[in-house]
Amino acid sequence: QWLGTLRGISDRQDLHGLIEGRLTRILLDCGGLDDAGDRMSRAMSRGQPPARAAAWVEGFLAGGGLLMVHDPRLLGLVDGWLTGLSSDQFTDVLPLLRRTFGTFAAPERRAVGERLRSAGRDAGERDQTVDERRAAPAVATVLSILGTAGR
Repeated sequence: QWLGTLRGISDRQDLHGLIEGRLTRILLDCGGLDDAGDRMSRAMSRGQPPARAAAWVEGFLAGGGLLMVHDPRLLGLVDGWLTGLSSDQFTDVLPLLRRTFGTFAAPERRAVGERLRSAGRDAGERDQTVDERRAAPAVATVLSILGTAGR
């Protein structure tokens, strides 16, 4: 009955993103949800305001980032959403993202970073030329989000 109530609340259209994300995670963790990826896709779609999507991610990832480490689909959704934001939208949601990722233990942040670094590589691992000068601002931003800047 409790899980049914949580699911009913999580399906409401007027629910704050933080609460919806947290309820989705609770239902996923207890096995009461089969469509978490679809829910995340909807919550983080281009039609949603970036602040609401960031609040949803914050609620969903509250308590640790291991889910992102072990579920490549969910990590890909978060990564795709972040890379699809305009620079102004990214700047607007950055404090929420920093707060969310800042709650993760250092090994979790490192594991998420490693997963992202290895994502999309072919089995043969293609070599690509990277302009380190152009990539430096993006690297600095990611390190800042993960809380590892200056280490």
